[in-house]
This record gives sequence, structure tokens and C-alpha cells, in this order.
Amino acid sequence: MENLPVDLDPRVTLQRLHAFVVTAEKQSPQHAAKAMGMTASAVRQHLATLDEVYGRPLLTKGEGNVYEVTEFGKQVLPAAQRAVHQWAQITRIGSTTVVVEFLPQHSYFVSPVAAQVRDHIEIKLAPLSEHDRDRSRFEEAVVGRVADGVSDLVIGLPPKSMAKLQKTLLYTSRLEAMIPHDDPHDHLTLDEVAQHPLLVPPSAARSRELLEKAFTEAFKDTKTPHPTPAVEAYGTKVLVTLGEDGHGTVVVPSDVAYPFVTKRRLGGPISRDFKWVPLRDRNGEALTQQVFATTRPNPSEDVTEIIEGLKEKVAELRLDVGAE
Repeated sequence: MENLPVDLDPRVTLQRLHAFVVTAEKQSPQHAAKAMGMTASAVRQHLATLDEVYGRPLLTKGEGNVYEVTEFGKQVLPAAQRAVHQWAQITRIGSTTVVVEFLPQHSYFVSPVAAQVRDHIEIKLAPLSEHDRDRSRFEEAVVGRVADGVSDLVIGLPPKSMAKLQKTLLYTSRLEAMIPHDDPHDHLTLDEVAQHPLLVPPSAARSRELLEKAFTEAFKDTKTPHPTPAVEAYGTKVLVTLGEDGHGTVVVPSDVAYPFVTKRRLGGPISRDFKWVPLRDRNGEALTQQVFATTRPNPSEDVTEIIEGLKEKVAELRLDVGAE
């Protein structure tokens, strides 16, 4: 058996590494404290102790009190993340709880399924933030937690670099634009949407990448520059509110738009004045992307049952534009 190290610094605890990892993710000790159920002063003390151990800061406070990882912190962060993931995996040994992570736009079909199975499956819902729609962040942090055994099921983008994970297609969504209800269009072309001030997610979001790629293909012969967004935001409520007040045209995936449609969960009175229409490329094709449920190989019967329930609810809500 390999000898274990005996010269560990007792001040580098998993709790302190956890505080560093969460603060690096949330970019704020206050937000990290809220996520961890601690006080902000306790989080700052953990960070100060680590800085003392290493003799240099892991984080630095920038503009707007946003905490950024230092160059040295970037060396420590991957190892700290692995340690925290392994810690979480160890604490889950013997647990029968199914941990499900999902993006905000998935809550309206995840929630009813969880309610259906909770009488015989111990399930923990772990909603993600809007910022987790960032492709690289989702791949490294969220899908990584499934691979490490921290969570059992994640809904969203397909894993790219973790081939050993198992993915199940739930549905296909498409890019849609919110336009006035009296507008005669039943769809918008890329040329038409490019004439509007755009309200869109940031460039790191998969849907934005899809839109920019489509613009590049559509305008490659004319060398027309891509339209500059009027506002970029992950928060769909923000984009829709700005769109309702005439600041531009909202372009988001259909599943993100779904709850804001008239008579749906978040579709308030003003939604009657607008409708959502698909974007089409110059070949008349919709711009689509797929949403998956990702697990480790050979998921448990409980996880499989939850996935089947998700597929049924997605079909009931008619979210899959590929089935049209």
C-alpha cells in the first residue's frame, strides 16, 4: 500500500477549499455564503487562511466588488474542485437519494415529474443558475459533477469531452423571436431579424453560438457584419421585459420562451400583445439544438424512471419541435 503523506498543512481543509471553489464560481463571498449556508465573514476568513497558507491571494476583488481568480488561484482551482467533488462523492456513499440538476428553463417539466415520484424515490432537486448556460461552464462544472458522482442526472447540453457518460435525448428546441401579435409574419428569416435591435443571451450560451454561426453562413457572400445586440443577458425575464417595452427583438430557444407564451406559467397580460415565431435560415430550415438527460453509464432504476417521466412530460407539453 502506498504511504500516505504526513506533512499536510492542517489549515488547508476541505471546508476552506469548498469556500474558495464556490466563491470563485459565484464571484462573491456573500453569494458563496448564501449557497453554503454560512456567513459572509466566515467565508472571508476561510479565504484569508488559505491566502496565508499559500503566501499569496487566490482571489482578487475587481470592479463592482466582483471577485476574480488570480493567476495563482487558477493553478489551485482545478485541484480544489476535484478535492471538493471527491469529498461530495465520499459523503454520498450508501445514499439512495437521486440528485437532479437542471437549468431554469427546465423547471416546469422537472418539477411535476419530481412530485410524481417523490412518494417512492428519494429525490433532491438542484437547480442551476442562468449562467450555467455557458457552454464551457456547463461542460466543466455541471457535467463534471455527474462524472464525479456528485449528482446523478443533469438536464441540458450534451457532454462533449466525457464519452463514458450516458446521454438520452429529451427533445429538440429551436430559436424563436418575440414579435408583436399583429405582425403578419409566421417566421423570421435571418435577413429580417438582422434588421432589428437584438435582445439575446451572451456569446458563451449555446443558442447564441447557434445564431452567430447562422449569421456567418447567411452573410458569407455579402460580407454583411453580424448585427450588434442591443442587450445581452442570461436572464430571460430581463430580455422579455425589454422586448415588451420596445427595446428590441428577443431571440431565445423555444424551450426558454415556452413559459412566457400567452396563458402559460409566466405569460402575463402583456404577453397577449406578442407572439413567438421561429427563425429560419436561407434554406427555410429552423435553427435547432437538442436537450439531453446525462447520467453515468448503467443508471439505477430510480434514475431511469425519472428520465422516462421527463420524456413523457416533454411530450405532453409538446416541447419537441423535431416531432412536429
